[in-house]
Amino acid sequence: NSRVQLTLDLSSWIRERATAPKVLISGSATGYYGDQKDNMVFEETKGQPGFSHELCRHWEQAALSATRYGCRVCCLRMGLVLADDGGFIKQLRPMCKLGIGILFGNGAQWQPWIHRDDLIQIILTALKDDAYFSAVNAVAPAETTHKILSQSIGKRIGHPAWLTLPSWLIKPIIGEMSQLFLNSTKAVPNRLNEFGYRFKFPALNDALNAIFPKAEDKKRPADTPS
Repeated sequence: NSRVQLTLDLSSWIRERATAPKVLISGSATGYYGDQKDNMVFEETKGQPGFSHELCRHWEQAALSATRYGCRVCCLRMGLVLADDGGFIKQLRPMCKLGIGILFGNGAQWQPWIHRDDLIQIILTALKDDAYFSAVNAVAPAETTHKILSQSIGKRIGHPAWLTLPSWLIKPIIGEMSQLFLNSTKAVPNRLNEFGYRFKFPALNDALNAIFPKAEDKKRPADTPS
């Protein structure tokens, strides 16, 4: 409801304007596709039934209703957003500092991701470029698994992930929401590639190096010995 109803309210507000906004950029997620195993996932890929698919499907439908009022709508199906001061990494830091890194399931599930700088630039571009409409996969081009992503972040924080929560344990505890952690989605930024978008951080190591700079990179010029 926090996603769908708010978006419906926004669409109703647009309907009541004498002049509709030219564009609506709406959130969505690669959870739209559900569990796709090892299959490549494009914007045209049919979603698999389940909690995450139904949530994103209704969310996108709510946003796309604004097209009736002359508004261009772009639904960004985002991967996990990586940044130095929020989101997934912020949630991992306390556990990793306690020496508790967690893997969900066997860790082999594909985990779409994107650096926050790229996501912001995609949003800014979508506001101006009419080619951005309907669904767009907002994910980096370099695919990775949940295990590689979690362990790469854990190593940089100082404590590699080591504790595994098997799917048979997660599912009874949190039910349908377990799909958010266990689904495998090998999403590809197909439409962004067609638009010619150039990623600032196309590779995971580059993104994490920017988020976790080495100690010598943090020094100010005045701190550097002559």
